[in-house]
Amino acid sequence: MTAAAGLTPAPDGAAVYLGVEREPAPVDDGRAAHRWKAYAPDPNRPTTVTSALERYRNGGHKRVEGWLLQGAVDTICTLAQAQRRAIGAAPACEIGVHHGRLFILLHLLTVPEHRSAAIDLFEGRQEENVDASGRGSLPTLLRNVRAHCGDPERICIVAENSLHLTPARIVEACGGQPGIFSIDGGHTAELTRNDLRLAHDTLRDGGFAILDDYFNPSWPGVSEGTCRFMDADNERLEPVAITSNKVILALGAPAAAMYRDALSQAYPHAKLTDIFGRPVLAYETPTLEQRAKRSRAWQRLRETAAGRALRRGRAAWRDLRSR
Repeated sequence: MTAAAGLTPAPDGAAVYLGVEREPAPVDDGRAAHRWKAYAPDPNRPTTVTSALERYRNGGHKRVEGWLLQGAVDTICTLAQAQRRAIGAAPACEIGVHHGRLFILLHLLTVPEHRSAAIDLFEGRQEENVDASGRGSLPTLLRNVRAHCGDPERICIVAENSLHLTPARIVEACGGQPGIFSIDGGHTAELTRNDLRLAHDTLRDGGFAILDDYFNPSWPGVSEGTCRFMDADNERLEPVAITSNKVILALGAPAAAMYRDALSQAYPHAKLTDIFGRPVLAYETPTLEQRAKRSRAWQRLRETAAGRALRRGRAAWRDLRSR
């Protein structure tokens, strides 16, 4: 693997994690210096990215602590496929990785030529976690990466406060402009606005951002910071979808329209509405019961004696639960 400009190559050409370990030495810009550190991968990791992605999408993510609904997993995979067809593959980035539940999915959606950047305060900088939104653990993240990723040597771990990051540093960590950028770091208005700016300024044309907790009543700072960004800073991020505790935004109106079209085909029950004066799809992934009700098998069974008995039993169960 060829080291990017400014990065120290791994010793002996061994497969490594690319990561950043914070040091107190000052540099010219007044920020803390960093050095690149290698972490040995698990020799028992999955052999291919494709098989690892399939396992992770189909339930593997549930074995990683964190907050990620299956509907979000499926939506992100649908968007990544549409992106690959439209503009090709690209690196991925997440601010606020916690233990890696979403980050690992984003990494598995990349191709061997690209890196993924995981940005978090981790244990060493928790005094800067002003709203206690998550508590990233580097050892736990690395353990989860080894367990679920097919090629962890392409992961760049950045232990840093996102308020101190620049678009150039993120692009360097990713090895290029990311195509997917997840925002799940600090949940204050200031941090949310800052991280949206970073996503806006680093995403490649046609890339998309994933914003967490916009409608979560426990974190009003996220919606406040997003509104401030959309009002004062935004030039090109356009809404795509609202689903599964995520708001999806794409860089450029044509890309947003393309993604909405892809999601409309995958989720025909999605409602086209608007947010910030722009079109957006709003939907939730149907539950198992909802999918069963829409199936052809149920439509054939519904008016039979067995189907009527099932509906009566279901109605009685609902009545008992409501008492």
